[in-house]
Amino acid sequence: MGLFKPAWMNKNEKKALIAVKKLTDQARIARAAQEGSSNIRLAAIKKLVDQKLLAGIAKDAVELFNNNYYNIIIVIEKLTDQGALYDVAKNARHIDMRCAAVEKLMDQGVLTDFAKNDENDEVRFIAAKKLIDKTLAQEIYIDIAQNGEPLEVRINAAGELTNQNLAQEIYANIASYVNNDYHREMLFERLKDKNVFIERCCNKGNHLWFYKADTAQRGDFYDVDEFRVCKVCGKKEYSGSYSRKA
Repeated sequence: MGLFKPAWMNKNEKKALIAVKKLTDQARIARAAQEGSSNIRLAAIKKLVDQKLLAGIAKDAVELFNNNYYNIIIVIEKLTDQGALYDVAKNARHIDMRCAAVEKLMDQGVLTDFAKNDENDEVRFIAAKKLIDKTLAQEIYIDIAQNGEPLEVRINAAGELTNQNLAQEIYANIASYVNNDYHREMLFERLKDKNVFIERCCNKGNHLWFYKADTAQRGDFYDVDEFRVCKVCGKKEYSGSYSRKA
């Protein structure tokens, strides 16, 4: 690095940001975007226009994008070159960045390749939604809905099926083993026959609970009995009791 650090490395962030705003050379801006603190990197990215440099950051700056979809949007909005977008869609280390890049691809041959052959089912699903060939898109949706992961992309792929009987069958199949309330809620909303949910989930002890309390006043106190109730089958379980001052 030499004896002199760039001004954007100043420990005073306000001065560092001013230094970034003064940069005009794209290579130097890219360096700030790659090596600066989070706010410095973001400020530098906003000044980048070189598509190759932007693509490099989009592919490699994983820590800048973790749990921060806003930063992904900023980079993707600045990427306009289809070649650069393809590079990011194919090679980015962050899956959300890959998906965002695929959203902006236009070439049907490229999208077909992603939809049919990519190793990530979220990428495949997004690519399939952009296909003009709806017959092929349906084939991709069926494959993802039956065999894909994570569960959410399977459920969403089933939601794109024109064959509603198959979609309902897939929902029922997933319901038979899903083990969390988030996905149970999704399936409950999508299953037309709620008795299927009762059979596949409730009868196996996998309920969709909501919580309620019955309160009765006793002198200066309230006696509170807490319950949980399944919103599908109505099963009610006692959770506990306590008293509180009125």
